[in-house]
Amino acid sequence: MNTPEGEIRFGDVRITVQYVTPELAAQWLERNRENRNPKQFAIDQFVRMMKADQWPFTGEPIQFVSGTGILANGQNRLRAIIKSGTAQWILIVDGISDPARDVIDTGTRRSFADDFKMRGIPNSASGSALAHMLLKYPDCKPHDRVKFSNAEVLNRYYETPEKIQRLSRALVRVGKEPGLTGGSTLGVVLYHAESLSNVDEVAAFVSELCDPSQAASRKSGTALLNRWHKNRKQVGLNAALAREMVAVSMKAWNLWVSGDTSRSILTYRSGGSQPENWPVLRGWQA
Repeated sequence: MNTPEGEIRFGDVRITVQYVTPELAAQWLERNRENRNPKQFAIDQFVRMMKADQWPFTGEPIQFVSGTGILANGQNRLRAIIKSGTAQWILIVDGISDPARDVIDTGTRRSFADDFKMRGIPNSASGSALAHMLLKYPDCKPHDRVKFSNAEVLNRYYETPEKIQRLSRALVRVGKEPGLTGGSTLGVVLYHAESLSNVDEVAAFVSELCDPSQAASRKSGTALLNRWHKNRKQVGLNAALAREMVAVSMKAWNLWVSGDTSRSILTYRSGGSQPENWPVLRGWQA
């Protein structure tokens, strides 16, 4: 295929690259029968990327079944083209067998960490988790959106790679401590704390957190955070618990920078994730 208008034949299968406009996408969606339900979160992600001119030619095809012409793959992208009002170059495979529909999109989805590792980014697990949390908690406040694409997480990482790597190493250190969990929920707090204070103070906070002997004699709240993590350790972090852990991590940092030893400040009551109850992160006060 030398040009976008070129064509390849493989038996009854016709392969082309076409410039899919919203009008053409609407026509093809009329052939969208016997398909799974659309994934609205995926459509919304695609729309954002298309509007921002960030949707690349991926080589992932839109596929039609031989004989019936039924749309077998690509409905979410076609809906995104219509919703975004943009046109995209897309690989089109027309004429696949009906049994081929049974194996389309049955592979394993790439995780955020998978994408980071494929690009040679160190600390792929902790780094990708932190970049994801930074999208979910900009300025340490919960975002209305709960789902982000792999590309969005990668783009967020590349905005401040050195800072995310530095904090990723700190989170790996915290993760080695018995009983500590939810590293990325703490990481998003440390990220914003660095902006309010400085790198050295955040490093000192992490050192106390990982050293119970220091934390026991401190004038800060790191020991309380340590104990809270132990009590809340769970397998699988759901959204509600993640918000709770971010809020308590913020409160623990506030204890540390203020020297306040009040234990009640670390309580988390029902409705703590509501905007009016969300804590405000403090900067270091010498």
